[in-house]
Amino acid sequence: MHKLLAKSFLITGFLLCVFVAFSCPAMAENESGQLDPAPQFPAIYYGTVMDKDSQAISTGIIKAYVEDELCGELPFSAGQYGMPADDANVKRLLVYSAEDLTDKEVTFKVFIDNRAYPAITEPESVIWKSKDKIQVNLIIEKPSDSLNPYWDMQGHWAGEVVRELVNKGIISGYEDSSFRPDNFITRTECAAIVARALSMPPGDVDQLNEFADCNDIPAWSRGNIAAVTEAGYINGYLSADNSKTFLPNKPVTRIELAVILSRLLTSEEQTQQVTVQSFTDQEKIPVWAREEVVIAVQNGLVSGYPDGTFQPQQNVTRAEAASMISRMLDNK
Repeated sequence: MHKLLAKSFLITGFLLCVFVAFSCPAMAENESGQLDPAPQFPAIYYGTVMDKDSQAISTGIIKAYVEDELCGELPFSAGQYGMPADDANVKRLLVYSAEDLTDKEVTFKVFIDNRAYPAITEPESVIWKSKDKIQVNLIIEKPSDSLNPYWDMQGHWAGEVVRELVNKGIISGYEDSSFRPDNFITRTECAAIVARALSMPPGDVDQLNEFADCNDIPAWSRGNIAAVTEAGYINGYLSADNSKTFLPNKPVTRIELAVILSRLLTSEEQTQQVTVQSFTDQEKIPVWAREEVVIAVQNGLVSGYPDGTFQPQQNVTRAEAASMISRMLDNK
């Protein structure tokens, strides 16, 4: 009897082991037959916030990004955040996402008075790991009035021009404290900048109804666009069916901006016979725009490229537009 019971227990134990061995992986599989990823927990960071002279930054907000996605933020004071590290009551910077961040680099920006400053980190590189808890010290350029208000214009070739135009209320950036200098400038943005540069009062917005796409014109820019179109500085496009469109989101080309800026400079006293500037791609410049292009070139508003081309259909970036408009104002 005892031998029979022992044999029964051995068989039962063997079958249980087999069941566990085969059922456990199955329980970890999802409906597609793939293993579900292990649960992830936030990475936790704490440390100091200093300028390059090792002076503590008094207050602000730290924001952490992974591949340009905001993954965590935390206010700081007295030049530190999440410290002391062993105090359970202190809030620390938690960085996480619905996506898997494993082995991806974390970057940081320090926001002070709504201005963003990219931070250098100590350690030099911060790689996200689930449940990490490490000290990350942040170092930024010391905020001052001489710095550009936009973090992506620090050290940029057009930084000083943009800062001057911002101070004059002519140009502005985006809510995330960026200027996005390499983005192409749109017709809406260009119209707004021209109107501000000339201190033009808002135009009659009812006149915008002549454009078939008037409903696509943003509300904030309607007065500006009405003003510059009434003045003839910026025109619409005539479609094949004879309808007129403004195309507010269309990027501005080099030839379009050259024509617009030359119109701002031209007066009856300045009108004169001009000769066509010699560019190797001169045939690509429409006849109707050649005189305006020459005026723009003669006044230093725009120039050709080192290879001798003008590239009239090349789109203009926001930084390039700021530089050209600044030179136009210097000529007025």
